Amino acid sequence: MTASRDFGRKQKREVSLEYLISETPLEPFTTDTYFEQYDQPTVFAVKGQEIVVASKRLADALLKLTEQRRNVLFLYFFFGYTDAQIGKEYGRNRSTANYWKLAALKQLRKEMTKEERHLWYDFLRSYPVRFSRQKVLGKYIADFYCAEAKLVIELDGSQHYEDRNIKKDADRTAFLEGYGLRVIRIPNNDVGRNFCGVCEYIDAAVKQSLSQLR
Repeated sequence: MTASRDFGRKQKREVSLEYLISETPLEPFTTDTYFEQYDQPTVFAVKGQEIVVASKRLADALLKLTEQRRNVLFLYFFFGYTDAQIGKEYGRNRSTANYWKLAALKQLRKEMTKEERHLWYDFLRSYPVRFSRQKVLGKYIADFYCAEAKLVIELDGSQHYEDRNIKKDADRTAFLEGYGLRVIRIPNNDVGRNFCGVCEYIDAAVKQSLSQLR
């Protein structure tokens, strides 16, 4: 899912490489349609700045949150605010801000596709090498990410194979590879039809990446 962030033409926040490859206890969210483009992207206004969300599904999920919790996520993930700074914005302490953030993330994660849920809960969550789900990587949000192996896993719906999206996926992959990450793409249908084969493929990819990094 691409979340385009437009803080006006005068400024644009980039995520550092250190943040990109770090492991954190909190990961943002995603859905299977991050790459889709819509004629009318959804624009959210926060602190006088615009955040443009190109994915309708992500925008719809955000709109289901209260305005306060939605803005807490924007402040944390897109403006780089700490929990303490967010709490100060609302006259509350850091713990309260963190609670709001966790509650919002929990609600948004319910928007995962059935294939994402299957792969996460039945394999990746308990995999020996730690994976994160819905991880911010620069201007993108990856479905699954393993920092130790520098590996990104993307689940592709049928729309990925349309001509207009093939180029977008290639650009996305090139961006991530520019940070030294390996990207593997898995069709959604394979998760349902050949789950064991998908798990074996991911396992082999992780082991190969780790061996190359050591």
